[in-house]
Amino acid sequence: MRKEFKYFRISLLTVSVFFMLSLTGSNNFTNSFKVSKNLSFIMKDLKNNEKTLIWISFRDKGENVSSLLSFPKDL
Repeated sequence: MRKEFKYFRISLLTVSVFFMLSLTGSNNFTNSFKVSKNLSFIMKDLKNNEKTLIWISFRDKGENVSSLLSFPKDL
């Protein structure tokens, strides 16, 4: 009985540590995966209402990319 309780505690501790590490390793809750380190550094140095230019690159451009890019004024 005592030995079974010891294994239960060890397995519970292992599962809880794994669960906590998996949650802390994820940055889906902070949205910081959407911003690069360089942009994050620049954003920290910005004053209130100060503007800066950034370049956004989309990986998934959708369907008919070549026809859309051939007439950019129509977008």
